[in-house]
Amino acid sequence: MCARRAGQGVLVVTAAAAFLAGGSTTSASSGQPARSGPGAGVTCPATVPNGDGPPGERPGPTHHGNGALWTVLPEDGVVRAKAGGSTAVKIPWWAASAEGDLVVEGRRLDGPAPPLGSRVNRGWPDSGFTGGSFWSSMLTFETDGCWEVAGRAGQASLTFVLHVVS
Repeated sequence: MCARRAGQGVLVVTAAAAFLAGGSTTSASSGQPARSGPGAGVTCPATVPNGDGPPGERPGPTHHGNGALWTVLPEDGVVRAKAGGSTAVKIPWWAASAEGDLVVEGRRLDGPAPPLGSRVNRGWPDSGFTGGSFWSSMLTFETDGCWEVAGRAGQASLTFVLHVVS
């Protein structure tokens, strides 16, 4: 579901399903990176999920991880937003180890922009597998473009690229 805050120009995506829904606006079928920036002259090497999900979760095409930290990404690496304002997206995270809190940071790769905004809810120690943790997060992209996002929990880290388009 999507909601627009009156007067603030903020698109809030309230469910992971809304984040993952929608048709492709990239040339993902051709294997080419998405285009970003003014005139679409800059390519964005958006991350396509590798299907690696955390233990205890059903495998899925939107899972992305490295054996220590996992998340869910759009199948084509594209976040679709409405024009005019920042875009907020809810993203889940899982860690194999419960060492420390999750920190999520990001930056736009193809032009100037304020840093990625992130709010991470306190981790839950019971993530479906022994010793694991789960967090929900809200990531706020102030502009369209090509964004590198990095999550860290203890010694575990995961970095990916999302293409935000309106």
